[in-house]
Parts: sequence; structure tokens; C-alpha cells
Amino acid sequence: MDDFKDKVDDSEDDYEDKDLKKGRMNEEMVNALHFGGGEEAGDPATQKKTREERHAEIMEKSKAFKFHAQEIKLANAEYTRQLDEDWNDVAKLLTFKVKDSD
Repeated sequence: MDDFKDKVDDSEDDYEDKDLKKGRMNEEMVNALHFGGGEEAGDPATQKKTREERHAEIMEKSKAFKFHAQEIKLANAEYTRQLDEDWNDVAKLLTFKVKDSD
């Protein structure tokens, strides 16, 4: 038997709003979901930034990136120095056979 032929019980009233009951969006939903809605005018995260603010933000990010790259470079240099010391310690323990060139 087809499930679509079953009668839907309309006796339960899940929605208090008559528009929602009919499957329509109410005014509050339209304002929140469509253009012009959803953003608060006083929210500093959504306000447009001035050119100076954008420039300052770019400079700050650039400096942070350069500082991070410098830290990585220094850490790599330290790891390389430590590996060289460890290799020198190991190399002293190795003995190489020298070929006689008669």
C-alpha cells in the first residue's frame, strides 16, 4: 500500500502561528534569512573598515607572519646544530678502512 494515500491527521496543532501552519515563513523569518537581515548594525565585526584600519590589519598580519617565519628559521638552525653535534659524536665511533694504494 502506498504511504502517500494515508490521511494526514490535522487535529494536532504544532504551530501557533497560522502562517507556519500553512508552510509559509513569517515576517521575522523573512527578515532574518533574506538580504538586509541577519546582521546587526551595531556589531563591530560586520561594520565596514576604513582604509587605514584595513592597512593596519594587513601590516599587523604581515609582521606576525614574518615573526613566525623567523622563529621557525631559528628553531631549524638550532635543530641543525644539535644534529651536527650528534653526528660528530657518532662519527668518532665509526672506523673506516683505508684502502692500500700499492
